[in-house]
Amino acid sequence: MASSFPRMDLTLQHNLSAVKEALTEFKRKVQDSYEELSVLELPGNYINGSIPEELGILKNLETLDLSFNLISGSIPASLSRCLKLREIRLPENLITGNIPHALGQLAILDYVDLGRNRLNGSIPAALGNCSKLKYLSFADNELTGAIPYEHGMLHQLEVLTIENNYLMSLPTSLGNCSALLGLYLNSNNLQGKFPVELQNIQNLTRLDLSGNLLSGEIPPYSSLTLERVNLTSNNLSMVGRIPDLLQLLVSQLAGARNTGMGGRLSPEIDIKLPNLQFFTASDNSITGPLLSGMRNLSNLFVLHLAGNRLTGSIHSLNLGANFSLLGVNLSDNDLSGSIEAVEIIDSHQEYLDLAKNKLVGSVQGIKVGANSSIEIFHLSNNNLTGSVDGSKFEANSSLRSLDLSKNSLPGSFARPR
Repeated sequence: MASSFPRMDLTLQHNLSAVKEALTEFKRKVQDSYEELSVLELPGNYINGSIPEELGILKNLETLDLSFNLISGSIPASLSRCLKLREIRLPENLITGNIPHALGQLAILDYVDLGRNRLNGSIPAALGNCSKLKYLSFADNELTGAIPYEHGMLHQLEVLTIENNYLMSLPTSLGNCSALLGLYLNSNNLQGKFPVELQNIQNLTRLDLSGNLLSGEIPPYSSLTLERVNLTSNNLSMVGRIPDLLQLLVSQLAGARNTGMGGRLSPEIDIKLPNLQFFTASDNSITGPLLSGMRNLSNLFVLHLAGNRLTGSIHSLNLGANFSLLGVNLSDNDLSGSIEAVEIIDSHQEYLDLAKNKLVGSVQGIKVGANSSIEIFHLSNNNLTGSVDGSKFEANSSLRSLDLSKNSLPGSFARPR
């Protein structure tokens, strides 16, 4: 059958009405053969019009890829009759309307990408019946309501991305998605306490809950797999709980002691987070001291904790000892200590922002080596003193932005010799 199956050339069709006509004609001519079609891929062809209801006649269709086109209209419920469908790829179109509940009848569906369209309404609970799903994306649409509780039954789901919508709540059942590797729910209107159930997902590597309205404390976690964590722009408040904030990656806290200080851990704690690469929790209400153990984040590339109420000495970070850090933003906190404790000698750091803190000391004591990769160095709005020695920074050819404004730096700029 496959060797004699007629060819249907849709590559030059730029209107889905023409595709519909071609399918109708195709059906008429090859009634006994067309149902063998298993893959329909037309990505990036500037196709416009709506998706034909007639696609539902393709009983053996396994892959439907109409991504990166100009398709409008709604998703036809007739796709639910394609019971062999495994992949639906419709991102980067102009599709509107609701997500059909009938898609929940596709029992072997394992990949759905409806991102970057104009879909609205709620997420169908029926999709929780698609137990084979591994990838599910509704990113960049106009969806509202809650993530259905039934989605907690997707035990094979590896990636869930619903960022940039208008969702308001998370189900507690999400912690049952034990295969999740990436969870992206940023830029919604999620409210309530931080979802403690997420600590049950042992293999999670990417977590982005930024740009929501979450509040409360982040619980201790026991996963060593997390690599990227973004909690920026929420209402999180963890007095004295910076250790627990970083316990998103912790399975062991070597040397930890019960200090009886309302949840505080010893400042000498040795935090071992071997896989953490990206951590940002800026613009929250996080308080408490920085910990000396944070220097042991040996694979950390980016650390952003700006716009909180962190206290303690900048010396505890020992930034010069971490050779993997590329970027650090601790601006707009209550950090103290002498700027002379900051060393950027042979490090690979590209930017360091310590503006809007309570740092003191002479800028002449800043240690910036000629071999440093620093490009952006901001120290504005502190209590720094002394005159600026231009030769100290002139030796560093990579430096592009140096901000020492709003300090106590009298006199003129000392020119390099």
